[in-house]
Amino acid sequence: MCGIAGVIDFHKKSTKSDVKSMIEPLNHRGPDGEGVLLFKSKNATIGFGHKRLSIIDLSQTGKQPMTLSHLHITYNGEIYNYQEIKNELLGLGHHFNGESDTEMILHAYTEWGIKAVKKFIGMFAIALFDEKKQEVVFIRDRAGVKPLFYYQKNDLILFSSELKSFHEHPEFEKKLDLNAVAAYMQYGNVPTPHCIFKNCAKVKPGHYLKINLDKAQEYKEKYLLNNSNKNIFLCPEAEYGSTKRWPKDYWITLAEYFKKKNFNIYFIGKDKISASEYESIADNVSIVSLIGKTDLDHAAHILSFADLVIANDSGLMHLAASLDVNLISIYGSSSPFYTPPLMKDNHGEVLYRQIE
Repeated sequence: MCGIAGVIDFHKKSTKSDVKSMIEPLNHRGPDGEGVLLFKSKNATIGFGHKRLSIIDLSQTGKQPMTLSHLHITYNGEIYNYQEIKNELLGLGHHFNGESDTEMILHAYTEWGIKAVKKFIGMFAIALFDEKKQEVVFIRDRAGVKPLFYYQKNDLILFSSELKSFHEHPEFEKKLDLNAVAAYMQYGNVPTPHCIFKNCAKVKPGHYLKINLDKAQEYKEKYLLNNSNKNIFLCPEAEYGSTKRWPKDYWITLAEYFKKKNFNIYFIGKDKISASEYESIADNVSIVSLIGKTDLDHAAHILSFADLVIANDSGLMHLAASLDVNLISIYGSSSPFYTPPLMKDNHGEVLYRQIE
């Protein structure tokens, strides 16, 4: 594993020494070398730092941060199919100086832009600066194996593999986010994308974040999902003894209704949900089981891919409420999706109209 860290400073106060200080706490992640690059653009100072653990290309041609024309990268991870993608790029006329997967990422981005990430099979956290487009892109792998945190306040953005790097920048404000502390007390961890410090966040698994340096704007997007369909997660599970819940036949009717509308339907639950309970549903309705899994970050990762979550009163409902997803809660007697006249012959149509 390697360690990455860096800065985007629209006040242009950050220095190369600041970036060097930020990567020092990451020595344990990369004992084989280090590098720092600082760039001065019209509107911001951009700094990239890297602590290297040599895996694929042990030579200096794999050193980071790495540059290819107008593209610069600092990257942690491994692309397992990099040789396959490299061969494709060679066929398109690209030329390589070494054997690292880092160099392949730069060439792939040159050829396909952000769409290149869909070709990558592996674990990765990437920071990439495109001088021509004047944008910085943060990218995280689908499963969220490689961590990528960022801090944003007062026209300053910091990023790193670990939060401890932020403490080394003179402008970082070390203040606890009390909502995150409360989440930790309730769930045993801080669900993605939240962090224990204020103004900090995690790049979500399977997402990228673009920062436009000209407009000082950010743009977030998923790169995993097929945008031609919406992903609906149904959570029939309820807290033990709760009466604030829909019966099983409501959920089956709802799933069948949305399936006819060509939505992707997933049942999700952590204890009593199993495929056999919903065997009357057609084959293309999926079951996502969290049985035996206590890692709430894993559940948060799965729910982050939902365009809509519909949930009974449960821990999963409260977890979804803490994420940046659309949620319909079956909670309490005042819920418009719980009380009559919402019967099983029309509740699908009501919810469908809500998300159209």
